[in-house]
Amino acid sequence: MKFAFKTDKDIEIRNYYSMKKVSMKGDCFKNGGSSSLITEDICLTVEKARSESDRIFFVQKLNKKKDGSRFCTNPVENFFIKSTEPMHKLNVLLSNDGKIRKVLNLDEIKKKWNNTKIYLENGFVGDDDEVMSVLQNWIVSLDDFYNDDETILNSIPRDLFYDFFFLGYWNDYGSDGILKRQHRFSSLIGNVELTFDERLTIEMENGKRSISLNGLLNKESSDLKSFETFANLSSFKEEDLFIHMFGKYLFDEVGLPERLELFVEANLRNSDFEKKIGLVFNKK
Repeated sequence: MKFAFKTDKDIEIRNYYSMKKVSMKGDCFKNGGSSSLITEDICLTVEKARSESDRIFFVQKLNKKKDGSRFCTNPVENFFIKSTEPMHKLNVLLSNDGKIRKVLNLDEIKKKWNNTKIYLENGFVGDDDEVMSVLQNWIVSLDDFYNDDETILNSIPRDLFYDFFFLGYWNDYGSDGILKRQHRFSSLIGNVELTFDERLTIEMENGKRSISLNGLLNKESSDLKSFETFANLSSFKEEDLFIHMFGKYLFDEVGLPERLELFVEANLRNSDFEKKIGLVFNKK
C-alpha cells in the first residue's frame, strides 16, 4: 500500500493544531517524582513547489507554555528553551519520495540564532562556575549546529515534534500494510541519540488513513554512554534499560495529519530512573 499525498497541484492548504506534551519523571505520587505540561499552537501551510511532485511545508510553533506560563521560574530551563527558538519556524522542501530535500529558510534561522546567541551570552549570568561552564559549552555546541546546513537538515527527522508532520508520506507499506524501519531521535530523552526499531501498520478508518506505531529501543545503535550521563549514573547494565514507544496517527482525506497520540515509557531496572512522555496533537 502506497501512502500518497493527495493534493491538487495548484492548491494551498493551511491547518492549525494544538499540541500537549506531558512529561513525568519518577513516580509523581511519591517524593522525588515530578511532572510538567507543555502546550503549543502550530500552524502548518503546504504549497506546491516548482516540481509538480514536490511540496513545501511551512511549520511554525506559536504560544509555547509550560504549566500554563510562558516563562519558567528556573533560569537554566529558560536558557535551554530560548536556545531552541530559532527552529520554531521551519520551511522545508519535500521530494516525491518523502525525503526532506532542503531547508528553505536557513538564512532566517541563522539570523535568529545570532540574535539569540547574544541574548544567551549576556542575559544569563550566575555565581555557579560549573553551571556557567555547562551553559557556555552549550552555546558553543549550538553555534556549531546552527552554522552547519547539513546538520540542521539531518536533525529534522530526528525530532519527535517534526516527525509528526512528515511521517508516512510516500512510504510503501507493502501488500500487508506494514513498514519496518529504524528511526533515530536526538531529543526524546535529554539530548541522547536513541535509535528505535519501529513497526508501522497502516489501515483505513472511515475513508481516512491511520498509522499505528510500535517501537523498541535498539541498544546497539543508541548512544547509551550519553544516556548514562543524562541519568546521572556511574554505570548500568544495558539489559536493565527498557524504552518503548507506541501510538497512533490519524490523517485526513488529503494525507495531512489530523490527530496523534504518542507515548514513550522509559525505565531502568534496579534504579530510580523512570520517565514517561505523552504527546497529543489535534487539528483545530
